[in-house]
Amino acid sequence: MTIEPRSSFSTRLAIVCATGFFLWASPVAAQLSILPQADRLIRTTPTSYEDCILKNLRNTASDVAAQALIEACQAKFNTEAPIVTSQTEAPEETTLSKKDLGKLTGKLGWLDGGGLPVWVVNRTEHWILEQVTLGLEYWNPETAGVVAVQLMSPPLEGAARIPPGYGMWVHFQGVSPHALIHLERWWFEAASGFKRAAEPTPVEQAQQARETLKKLTTP
Repeated sequence: MTIEPRSSFSTRLAIVCATGFFLWASPVAAQLSILPQADRLIRTTPTSYEDCILKNLRNTASDVAAQALIEACQAKFNTEAPIVTSQTEAPEETTLSKKDLGKLTGKLGWLDGGGLPVWVVNRTEHWILEQVTLGLEYWNPETAGVVAVQLMSPPLEGAARIPPGYGMWVHFQGVSPHALIHLERWWFEAASGFKRAAEPTPVEQAQQARETLKKLTTP
């Protein structure tokens, strides 16, 4: 058994400790070296946290540098909010689904100088109607056959719009006199409009009231 001299053992121990410290300290030193750079970079007059991130992370290749820049931007604007990417909003619906279309009810009036009046009742929950398409099927003695037609109402504007829970007379032009005399069936073929904002449910209203009361009573 060979006993290693004390001086040699101490030297090797010192080398191991120094190597371990270097490996531990290298990432820390790298990050600390980035911080002055990050502080300098965020002085490029960013106007918001998102602007700070976009301007300064563009040419950052190191994860350590990127993290330092993010923390610097957060400190500058006192936020920890992530970057919110802009998304293209889906277009709003304008045409009633078959389910909502089935909630329209009404009755036919009699032909007059203004066309065929139809009493349209809107029983949907959120739709405000701006146009209605009527379907008619009737026997035409001139052609000895059944005729099916679709009639579109003029645009319903202003007070003529039909909100949920209301009914209104809508006039349809171009109706043949045979349509009502030999009518076999009629229906609402389509309808369009826009959805009004949904009102909170009773449970949501109660929750909002409790939160408001809590804010008013909390010192």
